[in-house]
Amino acid sequence: MHSRTRQGLMALASAIAWSQAASADDGQREMSLDEVLAHAEANAPALAVAQQRARRGDAERVAAAPFFPANPRLIIAGGARVGGGQDGGDVEAGVIQELEVAGESGLRRDAAERRARAFDAELERARFDVHQRVHVSFHAALIAQNAQRGADEARKYADQLLEIAAKQVQAGEVSPLAEKLARTEVSRAKEQQLAAQQGSRTARLDLALVTGLEGGVEVVPKGALPTPAETAPLASLVKLALESQPELRVRRADIEAAKAQLALAEREAFPKPALGVSYSAEGVAPGSTATQQIFLGLIEIPLPLWRQNNGERARANAELGIAEAEQRAVLVTLENRIARAKTRVDSDARRIALHNDEVLPAVDENLKLMQQAFALGDADITGVMLARERLITARREALDAYRDYFTALAELEAEVGAEVTAHEQDTEGSTP
Repeated sequence: MHSRTRQGLMALASAIAWSQAASADDGQREMSLDEVLAHAEANAPALAVAQQRARRGDAERVAAAPFFPANPRLIIAGGARVGGGQDGGDVEAGVIQELEVAGESGLRRDAAERRARAFDAELERARFDVHQRVHVSFHAALIAQNAQRGADEARKYADQLLEIAAKQVQAGEVSPLAEKLARTEVSRAKEQQLAAQQGSRTARLDLALVTGLEGGVEVVPKGALPTPAETAPLASLVKLALESQPELRVRRADIEAAKAQLALAEREAFPKPALGVSYSAEGVAPGSTATQQIFLGLIEIPLPLWRQNNGERARANAELGIAEAEQRAVLVTLENRIARAKTRVDSDARRIALHNDEVLPAVDENLKLMQQAFALGDADITGVMLARERLITARREALDAYRDYFTALAELEAEVGAEVTAHEQDTEGSTP
């Protein structure tokens, strides 16, 4: 997500928090997709954990900041000189500092910076994951909301059918069986209505969970289901994925961090000399207070004969190999995964268009005509029941197509690393 967009979402989150505090807590909160995204950006539990993990980058920078590889060492020695007529006391003190002369300090800071960038890439991946989960949960709640509306409407149809059947039985126009069948339809409609209400409430709570709302508040999605559209050409999506895919960005950052760590491990095999100074005072004669003062410069050069940082170099090489293999694993199947998800999205978009344009209007009209015909005595109740069942089935299939569409869309956007359709809700969209 771009920084400007994130800043806008953060500002929107502040406004939402204020408006929520000012409103009555009725256990529900009506929110648009943009409002939910803004709240999740500031409050999603998964994102809060990822932000704390990213702070490891600051720790890496702090650890690499000192110029010297180690603290200076203070050496103090004292003792007595005995024998040879030169009895007396000697004292010696010195300070020695290890140095890096092969540029290790700069490489260490570079490695720390690259590891910090890898942590930042993981944070961006987590932010995009939350973004995607919000999209999926929001649309799932919209679908469940539409399913509840459909169940409510089906209940009204069943009640109307029972009312008509009861009047006809009372008038002696049809058999009492018609009223019994109509009551059965009402019972079924009630059960379907309860199931739809529970499904909608669960979806709203799931959305609140992803968003980070507390206190058992349900998020009521504001808007209508968008009109699906087919996606961009495959080549364009693959090009976008190579630039934006969160997993690829993490893998690239890991490779850069591993390369920097390997360069540092190899350079740290160089000897680290130590420079220092020492001062000593030596007694020169028995009973004399005169001393000899000696000042020395010191240089210490280790000889890397047995240990040449081989363990760290081997580990750094292994980490680089792992990072490169993980990047290849993402890249080698990337185009096929995008193509698979794109095919599903485009196919589901066409299914939804067919349902909205042809199937649902036809079955809805058929049910109304059959119910009118039954009221006029031109059709029996079984025909009305069959038409009602077809409408319920058609609506369920349309909502299933929406579910499949948004699931496939989330998969495609996860593979591409960016939104492939506009996320604003289409207020003119269909309501199955």
